Amino acid sequence: MPADVAKHMGAGVIIAVNAGTPLRARKDLQSMVGILDQTSSLASAGNVRKNLLLADVVLTPELGEYTAASFTAGEALARAGYAAAAAHESELRRFELGQGE
Repeated sequence: MPADVAKHMGAGVIIAVNAGTPLRARKDLQSMVGILDQTSSLASAGNVRKNLLLADVVLTPELGEYTAASFTAGEALARAGYAAAAAHESELRRFELGQGE
């Protein structure tokens, strides 16, 4: 989530979608894949937090058990995204463009 880059490029408004997955439980760290995934998540967690603070609105879809590897779950993930946006409708309305904008 490069909100810092968007700000640097002159973005006036940043609407971020926090689609990260939570850290794994200890029981899920029994394989090399689980450990590598956790290591990657930990390495980027600080940067993600910093960039979320730069956003004007942060949408956090309820992803449940879905992960970055849930390639076939597109429809369900889209529904989760729409639900997160609906939950922030009043915040998002301030950025609504009028006719002809």
